[in-house]
Amino acid sequence: TRNKALLRRCLQNTHYHVPFFVVDNFLDARRAFEVLGKDVYLKPLAGVKSRFVHHVTDPEVLEEAWKHFHNHYPANPERYEDFSFLRLPFEYPNPRHHMLVEKALYGHQVASTCFISRDRVFHMPSVTDIYPAVMLGIPDSFLAFRILPSKLSAGEQKPIEEALETILLRTLRLSFCSVHAELMLMQGHEIKVIEIASRLGGYRPLMYQEVYGYDLSQYLLQSVLGEDFNIPPRAPEKYVSVVEIFPRSQGIFKSLEGVED
Repeated sequence: TRNKALLRRCLQNTHYHVPFFVVDNFLDARRAFEVLGKDVYLKPLAGVKSRFVHHVTDPEVLEEAWKHFHNHYPANPERYEDFSFLRLPFEYPNPRHHMLVEKALYGHQVASTCFISRDRVFHMPSVTDIYPAVMLGIPDSFLAFRILPSKLSAGEQKPIEEALETILLRTLRLSFCSVHAELMLMQGHEIKVIEIASRLGGYRPLMYQEVYGYDLSQYLLQSVLGEDFNIPPRAPEKYVSVVEIFPRSQGIFKSLEGVED
């Protein structure tokens, strides 16, 4: 799950597939942009926090994003180094030279936190609702808001759990780990996978502790050790929202406009 190209290839023949191309030159990136309807995300194969992720609907912006990646990405080996240096027995696209061109999706975005111990998936009681920066009128692709618990009912979240169990156990065959899965809920109840990582999502231990009193570190240890455990049902005590901001210039944060009380 560390390499987004390999993850996309694993899901390519499933219902959860998102059309994509893996490219290593700008000409191929431009062709992929055209084929996918001129509304895409340009992403690095490794990395976190939406860094170097660009939502592109214009060929000039595509070229700027491509240059930005190649001018800055290779200079951060300690942050973005992957496993391409290992002699793996299969093709492994190098994240220093390849990028993912992925069709843009529109719907309600959520993130699921769960744990896998042997052949069982243990789901946390609520997914996290995710809202992008464009909701504030900021033309950027980073995920600004994470809100727990979700506005979705338990019944609306059940198909998400069922889909993840199929993906994690049958398609990816993960075990003994935690899982952070970002999904897009499309019209017609269709579910698409944006990302799956065998780790805890950012800020999730703090969020679930505040809302439910759960200790995610304990569940992670039990999963890694292959123990059978239960996550006791609890009602949420409060709503928690994490707002993350990546400034384009240095300064001191004073206020955030465009957010209703």
